[in-house]
Amino acid sequence: MLELALVAGLIYLVYSSGAFAPFGISPPPQSGSVAPTVTPQGLQSNVSLVAPPVSLPGVTAGFTAGQGEQIAVGAAGAIGSSAKVLGAIGVGANFVPVVGTAVAAVAAIASALLAGHATRLKQATDENSAMNLGVVGYDEGMQTINAAYNNRQIDGPSAIQLVQSVMAMYWQEVTPHIQPGRNGCSGGAACPPWPATGNGCSGDIGAACCVGCYDLAGGPSTAVLPVSSGGDGVNPYYYGAQGTILALQHGGNLQVVYQSVVGSKYGGKARAGYRLSWVQAGA
Repeated sequence: MLELALVAGLIYLVYSSGAFAPFGISPPPQSGSVAPTVTPQGLQSNVSLVAPPVSLPGVTAGFTAGQGEQIAVGAAGAIGSSAKVLGAIGVGANFVPVVGTAVAAVAAIASALLAGHATRLKQATDENSAMNLGVVGYDEGMQTINAAYNNRQIDGPSAIQLVQSVMAMYWQEVTPHIQPGRNGCSGGAACPPWPATGNGCSGDIGAACCVGCYDLAGGPSTAVLPVSSGGDGVNPYYYGAQGTILALQHGGNLQVVYQSVVGSKYGGKARAGYRLSWVQAGA
């Protein structure tokens, strides 16, 4: 289902760009563009952002599966050999401009992400191995999307869709392996409120829920995070997938923190926190 939804969403990008107009398939005329709310001037702790609802971990598709299948032939070239290139060397390749360079880039990145996702689904054997693999996939996905966005190979809305997909892939990878009584987050559909109460990772909030809900998904506002978590202990930053989406919705030009993951004696691997600058070339 994830694959169908993601491909449908990509086909919608092609459709909305007008690339199918020569075939008599055109999007409806737009009455006007929707401008984002005021872009924060730096990261301030009292910034109040009004943004569209962030849907995590789901992926929003522009077409139903049936509609997507009818138009898929027209977009097939965008998901061709460039995906294999990206899977091997990242986003620095010259994309095949079958239906437009940007659309081909999105399709190639999505194909590479799905290939890695399929591999991790096969490799996971228990909760900790699934979680460890999921964190690797999340990091690789975020860094790939970040590089493509910064190089102007994809735009903000496309990057947001891909970020949502990366988060959805994590939950699909870990949920089947979460131990009984430890899935209080319902596979990412019912994460406890942020910030967490206490340490946030006890009772029915097991390792996969803890890492996914807090370290990876992040929160809906800025926060001062310690150096050990990827921040600098002084300045407030957006963080995690939700923070990335908010930063992109407000024009980018910001750093986002990706919090550290704490290891465990049960096999969970530690991963240091880091920051990515979402700044497009020439901005």
